[in-house]
Amino acid sequence: MSTTEQQLHRLPLFRTLPREAIAELVSGAASETFLPGDVLLRQGDASHHAIIIIEGEVEVLVVIASGEVKLASLPGVVLLGEIGTLADLPRTATVRAVLPGSLLKIDKAVFNRVADEHPAILRSVITQLGGQIGTYNRAVAVYTNALAALERDEFDETMLANLNNPSPELMNFAETLRKMANQFVLRQRHL
Repeated sequence: MSTTEQQLHRLPLFRTLPREAIAELVSGAASETFLPGDVLLRQGDASHHAIIIIEGEVEVLVVIASGEVKLASLPGVVLLGEIGTLADLPRTATVRAVLPGSLLKIDKAVFNRVADEHPAILRSVITQLGGQIGTYNRAVAVYTNALAALERDEFDETMLANLNNPSPELMNFAETLRKMANQFVLRQRHL
């Protein structure tokens, strides 16, 4: 097993795959390097491939009307773009390099063929997606509650303190909301 195949085998998504399947993914992939600031996937683009960040660090961003919102920073080894590739959906987020690194670009046809032959990939993707949905549901609940408290002028220092100690997966969301809430609290004090 090559070094790259060993790195892929560390991913929960690929842990249950036979070596031949991992070898097929690697042999059907293009190896690329990237530099800080390089956009690796762009929100809204067609999903022609999935990528595996082998080395380096990337950030996941969503563009909304008011600008970019950082959702996460992810170090390698991580698979990205698999949902769009499997479901034939446009990219739901932008992935931009933070640190230099390398990736494997796996063509949609290769990725889907291996997934068809090894349904464990599909189960792993669904499990990962379910975890992400749970995280986002919790984030939406926390922030909806905080925003409702702001609307009712019931936002207090205790809520601000709670936003300062978020779970690791909510750090970026919490930082953005904490800054916004802090501005509201400061404005209320000056009224």
